[in-house]
Amino acid sequence: MMSSSVAIPPEIGQFRILEHIPLGVVVLDAGYHVVFWNKCLEYWTGQDAAGITGQDIRKHFPLVAEKRFAARIASVFCGGPPIIFSSHIHKYLIPATLPNGSYRLQHVTVSPMRRLDGSFLAMIMLQDVTEVNTRLTQRKQAEDKLRTVLSQLEATNAQLEQSNARAMRMARKAQEANAAKSIFLANMSHEIRTPMGGILGALDMLASKEQDADKLTLLRMTTDSAKSLLQIINDILDLSKVEAGKMALHPEDISLETIMRRCQDLYSIPARNKNLDLRLEMGPDLPRTLHIDPTRLEQILRNLLDNAIKFTHQGWVRFGVQYARDANLGQALHFAVQDSGIGITASSLDQLFRPFSQADSSYAKQYGGTGLGLALSRRLAELMGGTLAVESTSGLGSTFSLVLPLSPPVSADSDRSPGHLVQPSEPDQSQPEPIKTALPLPSHQPPPILKQRTIRVLVAEDVELNQQYLTFLLERQGYHFDLVSNGLAAVQAFASSTYDIILMDIQMPDMDGLEATERIRALERERNLPRTPIIALTAYAMPEEQANFLARGMDGFLPKPIQGDNLHAEMQRLLTTSHQTVSSAPEITLGNGSKSASGTATGTASESTSESNMKTDPGPSPVFNLRDIQSRFMGNDTLWRRMVARFLQQELPEYRERLNQLIHEADLQETARLAHKIKGALGTLCAEPSHETAAALEITAKNADISATTNGMYTLLAELDRMPSAFAANQADRDEDHERATSE
Repeated sequence: MMSSSVAIPPEIGQFRILEHIPLGVVVLDAGYHVVFWNKCLEYWTGQDAAGITGQDIRKHFPLVAEKRFAARIASVFCGGPPIIFSSHIHKYLIPATLPNGSYRLQHVTVSPMRRLDGSFLAMIMLQDVTEVNTRLTQRKQAEDKLRTVLSQLEATNAQLEQSNARAMRMARKAQEANAAKSIFLANMSHEIRTPMGGILGALDMLASKEQDADKLTLLRMTTDSAKSLLQIINDILDLSKVEAGKMALHPEDISLETIMRRCQDLYSIPARNKNLDLRLEMGPDLPRTLHIDPTRLEQILRNLLDNAIKFTHQGWVRFGVQYARDANLGQALHFAVQDSGIGITASSLDQLFRPFSQADSSYAKQYGGTGLGLALSRRLAELMGGTLAVESTSGLGSTFSLVLPLSPPVSADSDRSPGHLVQPSEPDQSQPEPIKTALPLPSHQPPPILKQRTIRVLVAEDVELNQQYLTFLLERQGYHFDLVSNGLAAVQAFASSTYDIILMDIQMPDMDGLEATERIRALERERNLPRTPIIALTAYAMPEEQANFLARGMDGFLPKPIQGDNLHAEMQRLLTTSHQTVSSAPEITLGNGSKSASGTATGTASESTSESNMKTDPGPSPVFNLRDIQSRFMGNDTLWRRMVARFLQQELPEYRERLNQLIHEADLQETARLAHKIKGALGTLCAEPSHETAAALEITAKNADISATTNGMYTLLAELDRMPSAFAANQADRDEDHERATSE
């Protein structure tokens, strides 16, 4: 109800137009009495106009009386300028609460209104800025969030830059470490190969002069041990090449069937030891000759066969090859190794080809192995342009599939692809395909002779033991040579004399072999001389080093330790290429210029070994490896026969007796020791099947496989029993051939 004590100003009528606008409007007189209260304020505050008109607003809304508001409103009653109370600073001057209980934010303007008598009223207008303020608040929050995100991005970018810089530093360090590793491996290779070359050379020289059978046995055992150590060194270097991605392939023309048959022969004994049926299946339309790296192909197949036999307790192992067309590789060879063994669980297949991983940790205890073989096999397969995959079910066996491409070379001058079919021109189907090999020609086959004359050789080598060994090798082949101790002396010797070929060590004092080679090439250009072949003799055996030697002017490369047959074959290759050859009996001139006859190191006709008088045993595989005998005993047939005869008479009975005892004693440690001892003796005698059987027995005994060890001892006894009859038959054939030759 309107208070009667407050006079209603005559201007009240003009406020009626403000009754329904969407703004809250209240008009006050100088005593803070409400003169006008519109509908909007009624809705916001719940206070109707009739009840508040004429009332002191300060009684209803105490904030109006607060000093911060009252002082400024008072100035309006004096005709002062309008006042704005921002919702960001002053909230709820006249609190507005909607029926739903929510508060509304207000933007308040207080303006003076002159009355007819000259006094002033105060008109307060309240604008609802809740939505606007909400949007502004949200925008401010978004801006704050954006600033926070930008700040975080800047920090993240800074961290990324630091990480990139750190990664680049680490990459540089890794590259430096890798380079240092390569240098270290090369240096270690050189430092280890150099004394190993001296050791093997000295052993070779001693063996050539020793006649006592016992001492020869010790020498051959020592030589085999030294070669085993050298093989370990080579394996370490191969592993480093695989890790560094520098493994090089060496393809050659080979018989596919020969490789498959060789694998079958190699694993027939281990399969027989476990009563497994080992089958080889050759598909139709296979190429007779294949251009591929035989060592790496056989390495993969052997690893797959080894695993198949290892993890198969009963049943069968099948392996074979067939011609196929692959969607990605085109014409291809599909090799498969399948077994009825324990199989592989699905969860283990993913890690099967990871280095040092096995399908189950328990397998390592039961079967042994490093878990590296399959990883290496897959890398080799990929290096050869192919694939290696596996399908397996636990308890039902496994199938490993090796697919290698077959594609012809782009041109005669280009590098050949990893494998391709070599079509022979009009082959004689009635004759078996000859087995092509990289082994040197046996000594009974003379090298091709273009014309008979003396070959002059310059040898540059600083290590005295290596000098003696090279002297021994060159004398044995009948070369005329001069020996110097460093690169500078080699250049001086070349400048003052004429040589047909040069053997150049790389690391020498005063001047190394590479600089000496460059100076020799410069002398050839200055004097318009023909190019003299130079062979690098060095313990630096890394592939990139070989390429560097050839790029620096050398023509051939032989890693130390030097093998006599390899040296002679490489010299013949380069001499033949340059239209030079060795005379059948040239003079020998030593470093001091003295001369001696050449026949002392070549042996007599009765001592030479040929394949015609070394017949093999008619069994499934030869008892003795003829090629190894020829190479290892350097044509000294009599020495080999003497050593075999001594073994059969003195050592074989003892070994047989001890093996029969161990079959009943089940002493695995002693069995492994005895197998190792027998293995060394059989390796020296080139008895390859029995040597491999002894090696397999040693492994099974060390793996504590009692059943396989027992079977292995029976198999080794059977192999040893073959030796006397095979040797006797060989002796009889040799005597018959000798008698026939004498009668003719």
